[in-house]
Amino acid sequence: MLNEDLHLNTIREICNVLLQLTFSDDSREYQGIVVVTGSTASAKSQIVRGLIYNYLHEGIRIQRFKSRNRRPHLVTFEDPIECYYFASKNPMKAQNYGLDYTPRQKGVDVDSLQTALHDARRQSPAAFYMGETRVQDDWPHLMEFAGSGHLVFTTAHAGSLMEAMGAIFRATGAITPAQRCIYADRILAIIHLKRPNIRGMQVIIPS
Repeated sequence: MLNEDLHLNTIREICNVLLQLTFSDDSREYQGIVVVTGSTASAKSQIVRGLIYNYLHEGIRIQRFKSRNRRPHLVTFEDPIECYYFASKNPMKAQNYGLDYTPRQKGVDVDSLQTALHDARRQSPAAFYMGETRVQDDWPHLMEFAGSGHLVFTTAHAGSLMEAMGAIFRATGAITPAQRCIYADRILAIIHLKRPNIRGMQVIIPS
């Protein structure tokens, strides 16, 4: 567990640090859920998208996904779609980076998170990104998907790491220590951003 202030100058530098903290083993693909939390205007969305970009871009460079028989696949579920790092609003351009990319917009491409996750199971994504998780009922679906061998990224509004953990446990009905242990094992990292100017950052990475 790391709990300290990191005084960094740019979002890119923050994402580079988070990449090293969260995905330190270059020899394997990761599974579980990465949650970036914070208050409004704490740059949650920019940082989680930058972290996804770093993980996939670096993974392609070091051949993290070499066991796959096809290009690694990024699937997103957003409202509206914002995760365009690889594609410049054209999903086919992602292939120039050695990546397949499927953006799904809520209410346009699919009606619900459940449908997006059901479709993603057939696509075996290297990463699945859910835009901000606002609805409590969405957490069990994300945690189940993360527990089935997938890597999930999302953001959530929270005032602290403890508040974020508590919200996940309440949403999943994890009351007993045994139940909480099951879901805690599926959490790859929880990152909490503090205002102002993103100067305070707390990270939990389960050992």
